[in-house]
Amino acid sequence: MRKKYKSLIIAAAALFLCTILIVAVNLIFKSEPAKKNVLFVGVIPQNKPYSWYNHKKKLVGFNVELAKKIAQRNDMRTKFITGSREQLYSKFKHGKIQLLFLNKNPTTLNKDSYYKTNTYLYQPNLLLTVSNHKISNLDTLANRKVAISAHLDVPLTLQGKHIRFVQYSQPQKMLHDVLAKKVRAAVMSDYTYSSVLQKEPLFVNELSRNNPFPPIISQKIFGIMPVNKALLHKINASLNQFEQDGTLASLSQKFFKQDWSKQ
Repeated sequence: MRKKYKSLIIAAAALFLCTILIVAVNLIFKSEPAKKNVLFVGVIPQNKPYSWYNHKKKLVGFNVELAKKIAQRNDMRTKFITGSREQLYSKFKHGKIQLLFLNKNPTTLNKDSYYKTNTYLYQPNLLLTVSNHKISNLDTLANRKVAISAHLDVPLTLQGKHIRFVQYSQPQKMLHDVLAKKVRAAVMSDYTYSSVLQKEPLFVNELSRNNPFPPIISQKIFGIMPVNKALLHKINASLNQFEQDGTLASLSQKFFKQDWSKQ
């Protein structure tokens, strides 16, 4: 009889220890959440208001917040990779970047090596000339020099007109050359022009915004990705959702003071 009780006590003790062990294991695993997949995002650090380092040396901007929202929606976390266009192109080619924000077509990449995301912004462009020398028809620019921001693609309505484009990285220099008649006109984004006017407000009296025919169309802004259909679907689904729920419009207003989410 004593042996029977002893066996029952041993069995109960073993069951109790097993229960404690199971509970302990569950608590350990619950306290260590599964690691999220990482979305590696490439951005240019000197490209305000799309991406730049603020006074606290924190990376901020439209593209930065958009990438974080895309990652959050897909239960991922972001890892930002910064550098010049050339550096980002190189890292993209070597598979180190999954989503690349350049705000223009990647002319140095093989077209078969990447996918484009859906367009999520339509950046307004301007055609600027000396105030007393406006342009009403774009055909008159044939064989003339026209300054264009290095951050822009040549607008579709200016293509095929035999215009001699000169790229500028400094918008103020571009506008000074228009006034000096070194170039016939300048093409830049509405946002860039507004930023320049804050530094040199006299430009507003010396230069004119032109409304030619056909009009200067907006720059389509999209992301660049490696050939990965599953990830492309996730990102495009996020962009579609953000367009429908007003997220894109809200971010656009925050960083550009305008809604560029609609064409």
